[in-house]
Amino acid sequence: MSVTFEVSGGTFVPSTPKRLGTMPTTPGAHRAFDVAADDQRFLTIRGETSNERAEINVVQNWFEELKRKVPTK
Repeated sequence: MSVTFEVSGGTFVPSTPKRLGTMPTTPGAHRAFDVAADDQRFLTIRGETSNERAEINVVQNWFEELKRKVPTK
């Protein structure tokens, strides 16, 4: 939402709020948007349309695994 405002006689007087657009919602995310560094745009994360669960693979000690798989001469 966006409003313009003026100060009249020391009183803050806002205009009627106007919708800027819609923000996508992302289940599980606390905040799915941020403001660009130039303050001119919103950056958003688009929600998945699938009901599939996201998967994250964590590889520990990956450098040692890389050495085993690609031995140096």
